[in-house]
Amino acid sequence: MKGEFLDNVSHELRTPLAGLLGFIEILADGLCSSWEEQRDFLDRAQSCGRKLLRLINDLLDLSKIEAGKMSIHVARVDVREAFEDQRSLFSAEAENKSLRLSFEAPEAPLAARADEQRVRQVLTGLIDNSLKFTSQGAITVRATPGPATGELLIEVIDTGIGIPRDRQQAVFDAFTQVDGSTTRRYGGAGIGLTLARTFVEMMGGVISVDSEGEGRGTRMCVSLPMWDESALSVDEGIHFMSGPEADAERMAA
Repeated sequence: MKGEFLDNVSHELRTPLAGLLGFIEILADGLCSSWEEQRDFLDRAQSCGRKLLRLINDLLDLSKIEAGKMSIHVARVDVREAFEDQRSLFSAEAENKSLRLSFEAPEAPLAARADEQRVRQVLTGLIDNSLKFTSQGAITVRATPGPATGELLIEVIDTGIGIPRDRQQAVFDAFTQVDGSTTRRYGGAGIGLTLARTFVEMMGGVISVDSEGEGRGTRMCVSLPMWDESALSVDEGIHFMSGPEADAERMAA
């Protein structure tokens, strides 16, 4: 399994790198007939570079987690701001695939007690996964107060290929692919979902997946502690570490 995972990662690294080099070569050879075309190739090259950087950062984070060196910083995280960041990141890609990408959140302030960078990384992993496995239809990202007191729910719902029920939990496991043939067809090494589960759990939350089966779409749901605007922020700025030693410290505390 680990060998297959590394093969998939190698493919994922090569794809944006090849695109980046190809666009740079076209620009360097002066093959663009207009400034608009040149701007388009520059945008595509930038998109490839961002994908490559995102994957490299994910690999580095996965290494830190396995070494027990990952930490989070608890603070107030505005959900609407996080959504706007994701909108700017993925709107063009969704448009290129003729997918409707929408973000829904209440007008009232809605904030999580979490790590801002990791919340954005969780959203990026979930949305990126939906974009990979959805060829038509829509992807909806929604935030609402949860049914439990002090709970915030973030859902990413797509109309993609779906996941068989007996394989749904495996999507979060490192070095495990739900279906090797599907991975080769659609791309993706599964790192984003592994990191999403780890970060959500480090922030005191829960992540789950639900799908009616193949061809029925997928719903990813993240539950995080809601930021209490009226309470004193005595724990703001607290750091939590990953790994066995950190788990032992939390148990002893």
